[in-house]
Amino acid sequence: ITISESMKKLLIERGARKPISVVPNGIQTPPTTPQNRSDIQTIGLLGRIEFNQKQQDFMVRTFLNHPKVFEDCRLLIAGNGPDENKLKAMIAGNENIVMIPWQENPESFYEQIDLLIIPSRYEGVPLVMLEALARGIPVIGSGRDGMKDLLPHTWTFETENADALIETFSHVRQTWQNEIDPLRQKVLSEHSLERFKVNFSKAVIGQ
Repeated sequence: ITISESMKKLLIERGARKPISVVPNGIQTPPTTPQNRSDIQTIGLLGRIEFNQKQQDFMVRTFLNHPKVFEDCRLLIAGNGPDENKLKAMIAGNENIVMIPWQENPESFYEQIDLLIIPSRYEGVPLVMLEALARGIPVIGSGRDGMKDLLPHTWTFETENADALIETFSHVRQTWQNEIDPLRQKVLSEHSLERFKVNFSKAVIGQ
């Protein structure tokens, strides 16, 4: 049992010969209705602060090196992890980049952001991606794994390619309102906890 078509493909490439069932991750239904967002100004990153996989350092460098693109934006980073002190040193003195600790209850974080970015080198199917989309928040991510399975192609970018990230961000900032509602409805219907329970039971029982 795995969580995405990308993971299934990877298992087959690595020699799996048994039948593989895909059971998409499930999340709780958001407690609030989506906020009205007219523009993207606060960009959020939420997760373990670990550069090799999560790539917060890449996102910060891109943000700092392209001031015209992000001149009216701020970057809100939530999390803890082994590279936390390195990240603090990178952003020291910059008023447009804010770090806050890991959020056990992420609602306040989601209420503060207008877009979520996932610049990771690799992922499964990020729960933060599903949680943001379910709240009507657009998400851009590296074109890997579960991000490329769910997000529109124009909402993904080549891993560690700052120019591609900038192009994707600029496009999504202009067009996200045309695509967010179908994505939100897809997550709410296909990635609910209830749907997960049913799909997982079928995968285990074989019915």
